[in-house]
Amino acid sequence: MLQKIRETGLLYSAGIAINRVVPDWLFRFRIFTVYQIAPKRILQTADASGDDLVHVSLAETDADIATVSALTYFSPGDMEADFQSAQAILDGQLAGAVWAAQRGFDETDLGLRIELSPDQSWLFAALVDKQFRRRGVYSRVFSFMVKHLQENVGGQQFLSINPTNVASVKAHDKYFDSVVGSVIALRTFGLAFCLCRGNRLKSSSWISTSCKSKPIIIRLS
Repeated sequence: MLQKIRETGLLYSAGIAINRVVPDWLFRFRIFTVYQIAPKRILQTADASGDDLVHVSLAETDADIATVSALTYFSPGDMEADFQSAQAILDGQLAGAVWAAQRGFDETDLGLRIELSPDQSWLFAALVDKQFRRRGVYSRVFSFMVKHLQENVGGQQFLSINPTNVASVKAHDKYFDSVVGSVIALRTFGLAFCLCRGNRLKSSSWISTSCKSKPIIIRLS
């Protein structure tokens, strides 16, 4: 437990603990920083790291997508967006995965929607199974997805990280091109509040009194 807190940070660990106690329908609070990814920097080192036995591909079959969803705790459901996921297989098992969204991405627990232009992609829900960590799985699957998006979508790629998650910020630092801005979001029942900081983040409003049907829209530039 102490080792986990050292890796992720005390504030982030406290936030996780609170979320486990407080039901999501009642209350959620989160802060996150939005970063633009630097594809060229990633692709230059994509083949230089990781276990040679890692096989990475898009998750295309229903069975693959179901397995990736179980690992990453994300399922597209009826969200108004286009989704793709990449999977890393090691020793015959799913070792890691990452998702990418086009058109938009709903932060349903916060009452927010990230609205994306046609040439923008949002990377999220990246995860490596505990038994396969420290074998270069993450860099392989992440680099694969970035390359795939660069070749098929182009434009800009973004991700967000809770700044209190020390381990995640450190792991992704080499992938960043620039900081787009930061978001402070709070939702209780159907009432949502959002404060965006940074000239490249624009929100449709700072409050929604019925965020389930009318989420606060955030756009990136």
